[in-house]
Amino acid sequence: PCADCEPSEWIAALDAGGGRWSVEIAGPAAIRELRIVPTGDIDPGDIDVRIWWDDDGTPAVSGPMSLLFCAPDSEGGAGAAFFGRDERGFFLRYLMPYRKRARIELLNRGERTAELKLVAHIERGRRTERYGRLYTAISRQRTRLGEDFRLPALRGPARLVGLVAHLKGALTQGFLEGDEKIFIDRSKTPLVAGTGTEDFFNGAWYFNRGPFLHPLCGLVARRSHLFRRELWLYRAFLSDSVSFMDSLEFHIQHDWNNATEGELYEMLAYYYRFSVPPPEVVNCMPSLREAVARAGGGAAVVGGLVETRAGPELLRRECVEITDEVRIELAKPKGRFLKLRIMLETPRDRRKLDVIANGRLVGRIAYGRRAICRSFEEVEVPFYSGGSGATMELQLAAGGGPARVCDLVLIGIADFQ
Repeated sequence: PCADCEPSEWIAALDAGGGRWSVEIAGPAAIRELRIVPTGDIDPGDIDVRIWWDDDGTPAVSGPMSLLFCAPDSEGGAGAAFFGRDERGFFLRYLMPYRKRARIELLNRGERTAELKLVAHIERGRRTERYGRLYTAISRQRTRLGEDFRLPALRGPARLVGLVAHLKGALTQGFLEGDEKIFIDRSKTPLVAGTGTEDFFNGAWYFNRGPFLHPLCGLVARRSHLFRRELWLYRAFLSDSVSFMDSLEFHIQHDWNNATEGELYEMLAYYYRFSVPPPEVVNCMPSLREAVARAGGGAAVVGGLVETRAGPELLRRECVEITDEVRIELAKPKGRFLKLRIMLETPRDRRKLDVIANGRLVGRIAYGRRAICRSFEEVEVPFYSGGSGATMELQLAAGGGPARVCDLVLIGIADFQ
C-alpha cells in the first residue's frame, strides 16, 4: 500500500456462536490497508467487523464481511479500488486515520469455528487533522408498498464515498425500477433524483450482460431462487462523492414496478465525517420579498399559500414570482464556500433561472417538464464567495417564463477536504 507502511499481523481464533477477538493499535497513525485472510472456508455473512477510532463509544465501522467487502460467499467478492476480495483475501483500502488509538474487533455469529489472519498496513506520523474519520451506516429492511427503503440518516459534516447493496425481488427484476433519492442537509425534496436502481449502480437493462467488476462499480453476483432474483452491487465514489454539512438521507423508491412486499433489502454506506465549524444559514426569503416590493413589474409575491405534498411532508410556501429579474443585498455568511438552495415551483414547460453573485454568473438552473412528477424542484448552487466584503449582491434572472421561488437559503461552509 505504501513504501513507509508498517505491516502488522495477528491470528484471530473465533469460537462458534459468538466468539470474539480484538486488537488495539496505538496512534497517531493511519491504516492504509486492512486485510482479512481466512485460513479455511467461512461464510462472510457470519463474521462481523467493528472498528473504533480514538474515544468513540460506539463502533465507527461496523457490519458483516459480506456487506463491508460486497462478498456474498467465500469465493466471490467485489473488485473495487477501495474494498472487495482478491486472491489474497478481503481488503479495505479507504484511508483510516486516527489520533489516539484504533480498536478492531471480530465477532463470529456462525455455527462453525473460524480462524482468520488480520493484516494492517500502518503509516506512522501522518498528520490527521485535515482528514475525516471513516464511518459506515447499515440498514436491513423488508420492503413495504409505497414506503421508500432508507439508510439511517448520516450525520455531517461528511462526505459519502461508497455504497454496497444486497437486494432481493421478483425474477422479472422490476424492483430495479426503484429510483434513488438523496436528501441533503434536511432538504424537503431530493437534491439527487435518479432514474432507477440499476442506473445508479452504472448498469442498464437489468444487468442483462451479467456480473461485472470495475474499480468504482460492479455487479458481484446475480442469482435466481425459484421466482426470486438476488443481486449484490457496489459503487465507490471518487470525483462524484456527495458532500453534506448537516445530514444526508438515501432512499430507494418502492412503488409502481417494484411493488413486491416483504423482500429483504440490505445496504451499507461508507462515509468520512469531518471536524469543521458548523455552517451558517441565512434565510433569504424576507430579503427577497423586500426586493420584490421595490422591483415593480419585475417580480411579485404570489397571493396565498402553495400547498403540495413533496415526499412525506406537506409543504406550505408563500412563493415569489420573478418575471424578469430581481436584485437582493445580503449579509454574507461566514465561510469560504457558499451554497445557495432554491426551491422552485415546477412548471409544465422548460424554463431557466440565472443566479448571479456580485456580478458573476455562478449557476444556470434549467427546470420544468411537461410530464410533472414533482410540484417543487429544489436545487443547490455551490460557489466560492470571493472578496472580503461583509455583504454580497445576489441577482436572480428568469428566462423562458416566470420563475416561482418558494424558498431561498444561503449557507456558508468552512472549506474541508
